[in-house]
Amino acid sequence: MMAASEQNPIRETTGWVTLAECFELIQAQAYAAALRGAGIPVVLPDEHLFSNYPVLSHGSTGCRIWVLEKDIEDALGIIRGIETVPPAYPCPKCGGESRRLKSWTKTAAMTWIMLVSGPPGAYPFAKRKRVCEDCQHRFDPGPAQPFDRNEHQDRPRGL
Repeated sequence: MMAASEQNPIRETTGWVTLAECFELIQAQAYAAALRGAGIPVVLPDEHLFSNYPVLSHGSTGCRIWVLEKDIEDALGIIRGIETVPPAYPCPKCGGESRRLKSWTKTAAMTWIMLVSGPPGAYPFAKRKRVCEDCQHRFDPGPAQPFDRNEHQDRPRGL
């Protein structure tokens, strides 16, 4: 998300100002939903453009979020107060967000082995390596830990 700029030609004619620009449409829609939930009117002028042509957000400015000038301070407080979800697989070095590391040869080899070996089963040699987005550290997150009773929150059926 980029901060709003001071010079805004829309301000003088309509009263709307750019609160932020998000590089992903889904992030702009989430912020707009939070602002609308707080009773602040919001306009996403680029919503239809980026929903029809999502590749444009990678090379141009992001999806703009407009709010009325009188609501800008309240809107900034709400946007800053939104909690971020911690990463599912944090980097062991820096704690940053990670993504799954994929390679074409590994995918082709696994497909061939699964087709030749017969019925699907457990393939213990298939690893899920990840790479950190911040420091580029490659790591193996290890096996998933089972849920405990508090995490699972067993509930009766039908509820």
